[in-house]
Amino acid sequence: MEFRRTDGKDKDFIENCRLLDMDLDRRVGKRIQRDKYKKYNQLDEIQEAIVVYKDNKAVGGGAIRRYDDENMELKRVFVHTEYQGRGIGSRLVALLMEWAGELGYKRMVLETGELLAESCAVYKKLGFQVIPNYGPFEDMPESLCMARNLKADSYFEKSAGGRMETEDIILGKAKYEDWRSIYRNVWSRPETAEYMVWKVTADEDAARERIRRTIAWQETHDAWLVYERGSGQAIGFAGVEETEPYIYHETGIALGPDYVGRGYGKQILRLLMEYCISLGGQEFYYSTRKGNLASKALALSCGLTYQCSEQKTDQRSGKTYELEIYKKI
Repeated sequence: MEFRRTDGKDKDFIENCRLLDMDLDRRVGKRIQRDKYKKYNQLDEIQEAIVVYKDNKAVGGGAIRRYDDENMELKRVFVHTEYQGRGIGSRLVALLMEWAGELGYKRMVLETGELLAESCAVYKKLGFQVIPNYGPFEDMPESLCMARNLKADSYFEKSAGGRMETEDIILGKAKYEDWRSIYRNVWSRPETAEYMVWKVTADEDAARERIRRTIAWQETHDAWLVYERGSGQAIGFAGVEETEPYIYHETGIALGPDYVGRGYGKQILRLLMEYCISLGGQEFYYSTRKGNLASKALALSCGLTYQCSEQKTDQRSGKTYELEIYKKI
């Protein structure tokens, strides 16, 4: 899929809006008066739009439009029927939010309707919350307005070099000079390794070799070190992988014991989930050993639900353990 930035004059974007109107007429045209919405959906004021292409064929699109100095409004989002259910809509909206953030806006608002259940589900998955109907929609009970912050409350904030950031932590690719802090804070700590599949790193020479392997691995995988923003130290690591189309699993989250209890774990997990959503992910899985109560509490606090348990064998000790699987849709 290719997501091309354009504007409201783009012929493919205009055609996508025509198909959107036809779809809305078919789905809700008999239950609400759609004519009164036309004046709020004019394309001549749209300067930021994205069209989605599959093999150079337009298959969807959407736009953003300035509402006021702080709010950008999401407009005219539609994915062709035969391409729905593949995570394209989620990826499209995530890219439009990213664009609005680049332009300096603090919040994204939108208007939809309760009758459009699929759209509402996508927006809620992306962190939008229902708000009182705003502006022209205040007296339209069939409308449903939503919003989400783009800065202060948004965990997923990408920066130069592919890093992801929150107000407290940074997920970034490993560098050789990180060997000392990641060794001191994580790799040398048996309490961190207890529920993981790796062994404690024995000494500084082993740490230098391990950071080389880590750098090589991270170059080709969705994996990062976790840095504390205030100190700049490497204090953990995290990663995800796509196991099936649009289905993602975390590949391990580790945080040094000196940094537990500060809310960093929740920020890491939220970053990983939002990263997967930005790639079109539809399901996210998280696993933890049954005895790791802190990890279980973290999963539940981020809205994941228990799915099942699997029996595994610890390759270090040969003992069996129970691995609990959690899921978020």
